[in-house]
Parts: sequence; C-alpha cells; structure tokens
Amino acid sequence: MGSLPSKSTAAVMMSLSSLHCYRRVHKGCRYAKAAYRLYFLTGISTIVRDTIFSPSEYFVTLTDVLFAWCYVLGLPLLAADVCRCSGALPDLAAVHLIIPVASLTMFHVNPEHVDPYLLAVSHSCSILAILVCGVVSGHSASFAFSLSYYFAMFRLDPMFDKGRMVDFMEHWQFIIAISNLFSAYLLPR
Repeated sequence: MGSLPSKSTAAVMMSLSSLHCYRRVHKGCRYAKAAYRLYFLTGISTIVRDTIFSPSEYFVTLTDVLFAWCYVLGLPLLAADVCRCSGALPDLAAVHLIIPVASLTMFHVNPEHVDPYLLAVSHSCSILAILVCGVVSGHSASFAFSLSYYFAMFRLDPMFDKGRMVDFMEHWQFIIAISNLFSAYLLPR
C-alpha cells in the first residue's frame, strides 16, 4: 500500500467534506445524514487501510463492503432528501431507495445476480430528480451536484477489477468529496 499523503488524500477529503455536510444539514434530513455517515465511515476505513502496511483480509473486505454500500446507496439517499425537502417531488422520495436496497441485498446474498445496468438506471433517475428539484426550488448548486455525480457514477470505470479497484476508489472519493459540498447547499440547514 502507499503512504498516507499520496494514497489517502481523496479519502481524507471525502471524510472531511462528509463530516462538514453532516453537521451542516438539518436534523430532519435523515436520509442525507445516513449518506454522509456512510461516506465518512468509508473514508476513515480507507485511510486506516492505506496506513496499515499489511491490513488483515477482514479489514480489506470491510472497506470494500463499505465502498459498495456508498457507491450503491449514497446518491439515492441524498436524492430522497433533496426531493423530500424541496417540495417539488416529495412523493418520490422513498422510490429512489427501492432498486439500490434490492441491489445491496443481492450483493450480499448472490453477487452474480447484481444488475449494474439497473443500478445505472436508478442512479440516472436520482441525478435527474435532484436536477429537477434544484431547478424548481431555484438552487443553482443542483447543476454542479448533478454534473459531479454524473462523472462519479458514469465516467469513471465502475468495473470491479481488483487490480484497478484502489485507483477507482481514490478517484471516486475525490469526486464525492466535491459533490458533498454541493449537496449541502440543496438541503436545509
């Protein structure tokens, strides 16, 4: 593994931005707070994994599982609260969570049957819902948030090749750190 400054910079940024957003948003934004907690825990576990010279297999697996949870649930949790709090699409708030929760269940029960295309459709709907809610409620941060999440979800290579997984996680965490700051402006304080 690499040293802390070179390998864990993105994880530190994601952890700090998640902590900042967690403290900034209103207590009633329970879905967003859950997303920020997931991001924070993933960042911390990545930092610890990268600073230990020979981490145990259990800890590496834990970090990979936390990353999978963040990748699958982070955006839909944020979209659910943005829809709920903006008033534009409050009835669709919980709909964002159906496919990701089913995907996570399949990931833990039978990983071969996880459909990445269905998850991509779910994430696309979440990005579009955030964009619509932002436009309706007059938040210009929704454009930056949607664009950064688009790059995080679709422009990076999400294939879980173990040789490239660490590089993918590092780039993804960097983009999520930036996206978190935009998402905090879409939610009430």
